[in-house]
Formats: sequence, C-alpha cells, structure tokens
Amino acid sequence: MLRNIVVAADRGTVIREVGPAIAESYRILGDWGLFTGVVGDARTHPEFEDLIADRFIIGSPDECAAQITDLMRSTGCNRLVTRIQWVGMEHRYVMRTIELLGNKVAPLVRKALA
Repeated sequence: MLRNIVVAADRGTVIREVGPAIAESYRILGDWGLFTGVVGDARTHPEFEDLIADRFIIGSPDECAAQITDLMRSTGCNRLVTRIQWVGMEHRYVMRTIELLGNKVAPLVRKALA
C-alpha cells in the first residue's frame, strides 16, 4: 500500500506548511495526464481536498497513527510505503515527518495493532 504522509502538530499546520508543495507536485502530475489518463478522472487538475482524500495521511502523530491503523485494519495491509516529499517542499518538513514517524507514529501503530 502506498500513501503520502506528512506529520506535524496538526492537520492545519500540514496544510499551511506543505500544502503548496503538494498542490504544485500534483499540478505537474495533472499536466502529465495522471488524472485523466491513469486515474480516469474527467478533471485534469482536481481540487486540493479531492487530491488529498484517500491519498494522504496527514496530521498530528496521534491522527496519523489512527489513520494508518484504520487503513491497515480495513485493508489487511501489512506493508506501507510512504512518500514524504514533494516539489519545492522545505527539507525541514521532510525531516520532521521522518522523525515523528519513527519516534511517535510507529510506536502508536505497533501498540494499536498488537
């Protein structure tokens, strides 16, 4: 299973800090035909909220852990591949996500699925 993940203090912080990089990356992918040619959407460039629905796990460590746990339970998935960087995204946000995934999110998921 593949999901895009950004971890921060809360969902609003993610949208404010990383939303522009996500939007730009998906604008480029839309220009390449991802949505119309691959996904089969009628829109070349879906709205931002539509882009992140079912593609992203975003929010606080607790929110992200709950989303991952729900995803794994609902699908039977036991491997999660994550994308944590997009065009123009500041490196500090990438590093924050890596740190929070390892130190906060993963232990919560392990505990929930034990």
